[in-house]
Amino acid sequence: MISEYYRRLYKNIYGYMQSFYSELIEYAMVFISIIPGRLGIILRRKFINFRMIGKNTFIQEWSRFYHPGNIIIGNNSGIGLRTVMNGAGGISIGNNVVIGPEVMIWTQNHIYANPKIPIMYQGWEYKPVIIEDDVCIGARVIILPGVKIGKGSIVGAGSV
Repeated sequence: MISEYYRRLYKNIYGYMQSFYSELIEYAMVFISIIPGRLGIILRRKFINFRMIGKNTFIQEWSRFYHPGNIIIGNNSGIGLRTVMNGAGGISIGNNVVIGPEVMIWTQNHIYANPKIPIMYQGWEYKPVIIEDDVCIGARVIILPGVKIGKGSIVGAGSV
């Protein structure tokens, strides 16, 4: 009886500590995302766990990355202010790519194949986004799952 009590107590404390640690990491990432200037760029490169990030690549403040372990960013690329990337399906960004402010890149979407089942219960589908070398993506562009943007392309502001 007493050992069961301590087992449950330990399980609860361990669960709270994991939750606290996760929230602490989240707050740290938010803090790192708002630091302006060169120091912020250095910290974001260092502490956001991308699969790969190239040389001379910068990430401006307030940018958010979900599943950064699935995001590859090439050399000499720039990610603009308040950009949001969901890398669940994989994002590959080439060399010399310029991404404007408030761009959204999403690699997952709801499955909606069966009209008899509510969409929220049908799960997710994941498709990679590939942005090749020497691409310019304007402000507030939305890039959806499965998109490939070819070498030398220019995507106008506000495009979907």
